[in-house]
Amino acid sequence: MSIFSEQDTIIAPITSTNGGSISMVRISGKKALDVASRFFKPTDLRNASGGQFFYGKIVDKKNNRIDDVVLLVFRAPHSFTGEDVVEISCHANPIIVNNILQLFMHNGCRIAEPGEFSKRAFLNGKIDLTQAEAIADLISAKSELAVQNSLTMLEGRLSRDLKQIRTDLIDLAGLLELDLDFSEDGLEIMSTTSLLEKIDGVYKKISRFIESYRLGRELKKGLDVLITGRPNVGKSSLMNAFLGRERVIVSQIPGTTRDVVHEDVMVEDIFMRLIDSAGIRMTDDVVESAGVEMARNFFDKATIILLLLDLSEEPTKEDYNLIKTTSSVYHDKIIIVGNKTDMKINEQSARLFAKITPDKIKVSCKTSKNINKLKKKIRDKILKSTAPFRDEIIITNERQYENLVKAKESLLRVKKAAKRGMSYEFLAIDMRESIDYIGQISGVVTTDDILNTIFSRFCIGK
Repeated sequence: MSIFSEQDTIIAPITSTNGGSISMVRISGKKALDVASRFFKPTDLRNASGGQFFYGKIVDKKNNRIDDVVLLVFRAPHSFTGEDVVEISCHANPIIVNNILQLFMHNGCRIAEPGEFSKRAFLNGKIDLTQAEAIADLISAKSELAVQNSLTMLEGRLSRDLKQIRTDLIDLAGLLELDLDFSEDGLEIMSTTSLLEKIDGVYKKISRFIESYRLGRELKKGLDVLITGRPNVGKSSLMNAFLGRERVIVSQIPGTTRDVVHEDVMVEDIFMRLIDSAGIRMTDDVVESAGVEMARNFFDKATIILLLLDLSEEPTKEDYNLIKTTSSVYHDKIIIVGNKTDMKINEQSARLFAKITPDKIKVSCKTSKNINKLKKKIRDKILKSTAPFRDEIIITNERQYENLVKAKESLLRVKKAAKRGMSYEFLAIDMRESIDYIGQISGVVTTDDILNTIFSRFCIGK
C-alpha cells in the first residue's frame, strides 16, 4: 500500500535516458502549472491553455540555466492522468534530467511511484484496468501481432465487450430477482428454457476469450518453435543457422546437447522462442534423462514442431517412431525438416521423406540452403494457427484470464442449478458472483490491494 497521497503533485521521466537526443519529464497534479512556472522562463504557465507549447529554459532558484526546453501544457481533465500536466522535453543527458527532477522534487513535487501516472488515469476515469494493462503490454510487445492486439485493447474494445457481458448478466440477475418477487403470486417472469438460452449466449462469449489465452500467452513470451529429432541429426546446427551464430555447441558425438536450450528470434514480424531439445530416443525404455523428459513436455506446449531427419544416413527405428508419433498427434503443427542436403542423400531416407504427408522441406544447416524458405514456412503455419482469432480480442493477461475462468465457473453452476430445477434464489448468488468477476477485470469492482498489485508491475514514468 502506498504511503503517499494521490493529491500530491508527482514527477518522473517518461522516456529512457539511455541513448537518443531528447528526454521527456512529466509533472502531474494540482500544482503542476504553478511549480513549473516558478522555474520556466520567460512564460508564466499558470494561465496557459491546454495543448499549448512553449519554448524557453529551466532555471534554478539562483537563475542558473539548467537546460533549454520545450514545455507542453495539458489542462484537467484533458490529459492522460485527468489532472493538470506539464511535459518537459529536454536534452537526453542523464545529468540534465536528474537536475530537473531534483529541482522540482525540492519544490513541491515528489517522484512518481511505478505505474502511478497510469493509476491516476484509472482513478480519474480516463482508462479502465484492461487499458492500463494494455499500456504495459504495448511497451513490452515483441511482435507486430502483439502490438496490434495491445493497441486494440488500448482503444477500449475489450472494455466495451466486457461491459456488454456484465450488463447482460446484470439484466439476467434482475430478472431472476424479479421472478422471486412474483413467484408467490404464481407468476413466472422467465422460463428456465429462456434463462438457459440467455446464459448460453454470455457463456460462449466468455469461453471464447478464455480459448484465446493460450495464443495470447504465446504472443507475450514468444511463440514456441521446438526443434527435435533423434541425437546428432543437426538440431543444434539448425538453431545456429536461424540465429546466424554459434549459440549451441555442434559435435559429432550423439547426445552432446544434454539440456533443453532456447533462444529468442524474430522471423519477419513474428517473435519466436526457438527451443533446441535434447535428442529424443523413442524406444520402449524409460526416458533417459531429465532433459529428454522436458523435451517431451514441450511437444504439447509448442506452437510449431520441427522434426529433423538426417537425409545422408539410413533412417533408424527412432526416426520411424518419431515420424509416426508426431505426425499422428501433432499433424497440424509439425514440419518435417530433411537436413544435410549438402551431402550424398541416402536412398532409403529419400524414399521415406517422399512418403511423408505433413509439411516438409529439405535444407542444409551447414550451407544455410533453404533456411529462409523454412522460416517462411514456419511463419505461414503460425499465421494459419492464429487465423481463428483474427480480428478478435486475444487475452494476454493472466489476471484477466483467471477472472474469466472464475466467471465461467460461476455461470456453469447457474446452468447446472437451473437444469436441476433449483430455486432462482440460489441461482442469483452465483450470477452475482460471475458479475463481480467480470467487473474485476475492467476495474468496476476492485480493491486497493488489486490496484497496488497491478500498477506496481509498471516501471516509473508509466
